[in-house]
Amino acid sequence: MNRLTKYLLLVLIASFALIVTQSCREDDDIFQVVVIDSQEELERLILGQSSRLEGPIILSGAITSLEVFENVEKIIGDFVIVDTQLTSLDGLENLILVTGDITITSNPPFQQKIKDFCALQTLINGGSFKSITITNNQHNPTVADIQQGNCAF
Repeated sequence: MNRLTKYLLLVLIASFALIVTQSCREDDDIFQVVVIDSQEELERLILGQSSRLEGPIILSGAITSLEVFENVEKIIGDFVIVDTQLTSLDGLENLILVTGDITITSNPPFQQKIKDFCALQTLINGGSFKSITITNNQHNPTVADIQQGNCAF
């Protein structure tokens, strides 16, 4: 490597380091994607937490119950449920805020057996959320369906 190339590389690294240190202050929140793929991991991470979780939170795999969410009122970030073993969303009844998108889906279609979305009624009827996408489940109600109580198959 010639001298000019080394100098430019050093300037580039120093500039990057300066940008990183200036953008990450002590009072900044650090967000990370939380991917949970087993019931044991879900219970370990959620049980005993406050009423607020920071995400995005992605549930996938061998998740069989959301009862550990019974005290959760707020999810800061996206909330994704994909390819789980859930049949209902029981446990989400107290959820009143999701600041990101909510996605409940399965790939391949209909692998996920969720038939009951009634636990989302509190959130949909009086809470706040960015968007909800429900596809490829045993039952795929719209927001209007859930509002009107047509939330279970």
